[in-house]
Amino acid sequence: MKNLKKEMPKILLISLSVFIFSIFINRSFTLDTHALGENLQTYSKIFPDTEGILQPHRILLPILGKVLNTDIQILNLIFYFLFIFFLIQYLNNIKSYTNIILFVASLSTTMVMQFHLNFGGYPDILSYLLLLLTYIYRNEKNLPYFFLFFALLAKETSAFAFPFFFMLNKVSKLK
Repeated sequence: MKNLKKEMPKILLISLSVFIFSIFINRSFTLDTHALGENLQTYSKIFPDTEGILQPHRILLPILGKVLNTDIQILNLIFYFLFIFFLIQYLNNIKSYTNIILFVASLSTTMVMQFHLNFGGYPDILSYLLLLLTYIYRNEKNLPYFFLFFALLAKETSAFAFPFFFMLNKVSKLK
């Protein structure tokens, strides 16, 4: 296992480079919320009131926006960077830097990731980050359940990850 403390500056530099590369490939990013994102931004301002809110069950991002007094698109850009950072940190233990950079840079150019640069305020990247942390810490006792629960609070479609994580547990017992 590579020395994480020694590797941290390199991981941060690669993460920042991939983040900037992603913005360059996309040709821009937005700090404004759009469509459902506008609705979640409003929810963030009026929380816990749910009147006029389209999806009041997606509470995690609006709560974070309210507590941190920050626009949720700014939070999404931070979560986007953190997703890249944690993915690189995880892959650092099993792959070479060349493969990591190619893989994560390629992933960052897909619509799944680029969406968060163009359509501000959607909670998807927060749920992806939490699902990634669930996977990374899958062997811990309670931490994966904590992350999975919060991913569900971010976006209800995270529930589709439950069978995947259940199967990981079953597969590890078969070994």
